[in-house]
Amino acid sequence: MGRENPNFRYKHVNALTWLHQNFNTQTLKKTTNFIAFALALALLSNTAWAQDTSDVVRLRNLSYMRLEVVERVDCDAAFDNLSARICRNLAFQAADKELNKLYVSYLDQIENDSIRQQEMDYHTAWVAHRRRLSHQAASGYRGHTLGLIYLGYMTRLTEIRIEELKYLLEGE
Repeated sequence: MGRENPNFRYKHVNALTWLHQNFNTQTLKKTTNFIAFALALALLSNTAWAQDTSDVVRLRNLSYMRLEVVERVDCDAAFDNLSARICRNLAFQAADKELNKLYVSYLDQIENDSIRQQEMDYHTAWVAHRRRLSHQAASGYRGHTLGLIYLGYMTRLTEIRIEELKYLLEGE
């Protein structure tokens, strides 16, 4: 057996004393501040956690969206398949960004926690439904056409949900 560390005896040194002896004060302050910040963020922004941004992240990270040409594409004059696909992807990202902004505003105005949770559950189901409908519409196509059909459906369904949220925010 190796030598036992004299600073680490469970029956004589409690955990806080051990932390104090083995970590400098700056590290403890940073760790404590980070934990406090994470807890505050989680408590204050429960609506932010309700958003599903997985489609935007997945579509933004497609290989063709990482090409240098993306920044130079003129979506008003897109004539080739790649440019059209890039423009549809950018249009979806913009629509989804607006959707998320409206969705958070809508959730923020709901005071009843159980109704807010029901709305969050509905929105999660809606995101999956949007994805399913878009896959179904694009099935049978290949290559750029598949991408164009899929992105077109994702964008249009997102725009419809935006109109629904605008209506809900206006009326009630």
